[in-house]
Amino acid sequence: PQITEKRIFPIPLNYTEATIDHLDIYTNWKLLTLLVLIKTDDFKSDPKWIAKKLGLSHDEVTMLIQKLIDKKIFELKKNGKLVLKKINFHFSPLKMRRELVIETQKSLFEFHVESFFREEFGNRCFADGTIPIDPSDLPQARQMISEFRNKLLTFLERKSKSKKNRVYNFCISLTPMDYE
Repeated sequence: PQITEKRIFPIPLNYTEATIDHLDIYTNWKLLTLLVLIKTDDFKSDPKWIAKKLGLSHDEVTMLIQKLIDKKIFELKKNGKLVLKKINFHFSPLKMRRELVIETQKSLFEFHVESFFREEFGNRCFADGTIPIDPSDLPQARQMISEFRNKLLTFLERKSKSKKNRVYNFCISLTPMDYE
């Protein structure tokens, strides 16, 4: 079944809405990370460098690169340099099947847990809170999350003198901890 809830995540400025053909990018953290990695300041088109940066095998990286070339998202220049053809994507949860949304979030949460053991504490930022709420406040909470998300991503992606050399995932979840 399709998610039929009204749009709660407006497309951010300078973003292009992805098509159904691009959903596998969103549901595969490796493709999504590679898509963002190419935008880092120190990106190298060398599959060995990419493999080390993502903790993947050379063969897997080569396959991921080819998939993004086939989708006309990456272009491989004659000099061997990878170029991003489409700069920014916005994946609307409303166009994705429920199962894909669940699989994507499951994959990202598993990656977050693994990252707790791999990454230095100072290289991450997280906060949580468990509180009682009135579920009728969820529409307003979704709107507040959407506004905060857009504001934070705009801040982090701004043009600045700072060097962008890491890929981070930003995730906010308001999840019921009990059963109805």
